[in-house]
Formats: sequence, structure tokens, C-alpha cells
Amino acid sequence: MKKLMLLSLVLALNFCSLSSDSKEREVYYVRIGDAYLPVYTLGMADTEKVILFVHGGPGLSSVFYTHMPFFQKLSKEYTIFFWDQRGAGGSRGHSDKSSITINQFVKDMDVVYNSIKAKLPNTKIYVMGHSYGGMVGGAYVTQYNDKVEASMFIEPAFNVQQINQIASDLMLNNIIEYLTKPLDKKEEKYWREAKLFYENHKKINAHIYITHAKYVDAWDKAHGRGQMSEYLKSHFWDLMVDNILEDLSVLIQLQEVLIQLEDNGENERNLSTDPVFGLTKITRPMLLVTSEQDYMVPPQTSIDGYNHLNGGVPNPKSEHISYPNASHNPFLQPAKDDLFDKVTNFMHNN
Repeated sequence: MKKLMLLSLVLALNFCSLSSDSKEREVYYVRIGDAYLPVYTLGMADTEKVILFVHGGPGLSSVFYTHMPFFQKLSKEYTIFFWDQRGAGGSRGHSDKSSITINQFVKDMDVVYNSIKAKLPNTKIYVMGHSYGGMVGGAYVTQYNDKVEASMFIEPAFNVQQINQIASDLMLNNIIEYLTKPLDKKEEKYWREAKLFYENHKKINAHIYITHAKYVDAWDKAHGRGQMSEYLKSHFWDLMVDNILEDLSVLIQLQEVLIQLEDNGENERNLSTDPVFGLTKITRPMLLVTSEQDYMVPPQTSIDGYNHLNGGVPNPKSEHISYPNASHNPFLQPAKDDLFDKVTNFMHNN
């Protein structure tokens, strides 16, 4: 009885803290075989042009993004359709492990795209992706170039193979240099443990990805940059209301999706030269956003993909923006205001 009363109290507190912006969001599901994927609609400011957003992780949820002030503000200008990939977030039903592939994600995304067109047949759809959402969204645009007006990718993981190979060395070199500075005993101990971790793991894989993400997050915090963990803590109650079961097990879920993708060979995927999903097929305009302090998706891995657009000759309306002091989540950092202007200008001009 005490446990039931405690759960009721927690849920009551959660619902009391639900923001008015969250209440304005609508949710519907699309079915692909035995999988049911949620589509979250945020804002109805403009239906002439809408954004189809692809979340990162892999294995996170679009719910995380819908609460961010950056996307709340953007939804006042453009309607945004978020969706959760199979095996992630609020997805339901059965997703066989063999279906956790880029090929299936692209098929799923097209069903989401078509559901938007069924609701808004005259709308123009723009794809936006963050992190691994760049892999999924980028692959989608290569297959459906003519269906997408333009694309916008923020720190996109176009080249997972290269990311896995260089991210460890980049962090190790940073830490070695950092340890030459005067640090208190607790901080020095922490970063010496991190140094040992990267010395023992020269290549990032699914089994150590979460530990790597933890160290990158701590690195950002030590250098005064906003991090995802800080955001999640500040919006804990809202996220619990939206996705209570998934958010309580989000790290387990993320780990499972990562392992399934790796088991299915997706850890070697490189959209720069991929024979099926090669970025050379994209002729439409693309806005690429990279940050020089991003050690989750090092900027050179995204830029390599950008340089392969349309056979190495990107659309003249394509644009690459680089933020020298931002990291993997520029929409949570001081760069967010400039990023908002760049995104809205790109949408307006394309």
C-alpha cells in the first residue's frame, strides 16, 4: 500500500509539473509490420513548410528534444514532426533484432513522411537530424532526394566507421594535456581513470559507448559547455510524464539498440562512400552544422560526408556552419541563438 501511495504521489507531482508547451504537442502512431512508432507534432505555426526531425542516440527518444527551448522556439515558426525509431523511446509492438538496421529505419521514416503528406498534402517537408539522426536522415534523403525540399543536419554521424576509429584518440590527447594543469585530487583522479579507459579502448564500440558518452559529457562540463545530462536533470519530471517506462530504462534501451546495430554490421557504415546510401546522390540543398569541440561526432567525420554531396559538387544553396566553442549539442549552448537564425534563414531561402 505504501508503495502504491508513493507511486501515486510521484505521478501527481509529474502531472503538476507538465509544461504548457508539452500539452500543445500531439501524438499519433504509424504501423510498420508489427512495430508501432509514435509521431509527435509540435506547433502548428506554418504548414506550408514543415520539419521532419530525426533523433539521435541511437536509441534515445524524440521526447528529449521536444522539451528543449530551442525546438519549442522553432515550433513557433515551423511545425515540427518528431518520431521515435523502432526499439527506441515510445515505440511499441514487436521489432525483431534483425530489423534494427539503417535500411529498415529508412523504410520506417518514409512511412512517417507519407503520414505527414496524408495530413498535409500541400506541405513542403524538410528533414532535420541530430547525431545518429544524421545517419538515418542522411540515408533517407539519398533514397528520396526528390521528396525532400532540403535537409539540415546538426553534428551528423554520417561516418560511424571513422567516428569509432578516431574519437578515442581525440579524447585521450585532450585528457593527457588536461592532466598537465593544476587540478584538485578528486578531479585528477577522475581524469586519470578516464585516461586509462581510453588507453585500453582505442576504438569505440557499442559495449563502451555509454562510458565514452559519460566522459565526453564530463569534459564539456569541465569546460563550461552545456551538456545533455544537465538538460535531462532539469527536465526530469516532464520527461517522466511523457515516457515514464522508457525514460526509467533509457540507458538500457540505448545500449540494446547500439548492440543490435553493431551485430547487424551498422558500426561500419560510411555514408560518404556507401554503395546504397551514398551522399553523392543528394542534389538538394543541405545545411551542415558542426562544432569544433564535438568529441562524440568529431567534425571532420561530418565534413567528409558533406564534401561528397552530389558527387563532390554540392548544391550552391548548401551551407556549412562551424562553431569553434560548441560541442555535440549546440542547441543547448550559447550557439543556440545563432543556430536558430541560421536554421530559420535556411528554411526561408529554400
